[in-house]
Amino acid sequence: MKLNLDALRMHLETHWSEYDCCVCGSAKWAMPERAYELRPFHAGDGPGEKGVVFPVVPVTCRVCGNIHFLNAISSGAIEPPARGSGEHA
Repeated sequence: MKLNLDALRMHLETHWSEYDCCVCGSAKWAMPERAYELRPFHAGDGPGEKGVVFPVVPVTCRVCGNIHFLNAISSGAIEPPARGSGEHA
């Protein structure tokens, strides 16, 4: 799903006061143009819980690869799903 990059940038400017990576100190970040799904891990226990999905935007340090996951809905990057289309966090 494509992101509302303007809303995401505004969210970051408003809420992310420390832009430096906590691992390497770099301020070089990369953001994808799409949202991704983060699901619970169930090692060998089948497909897991149906409908439990965290829509995230991975913000990655270009130097060391440290990743911060932002909630794609609460950051404004995507619209909340319509009711009845599954459970999202």
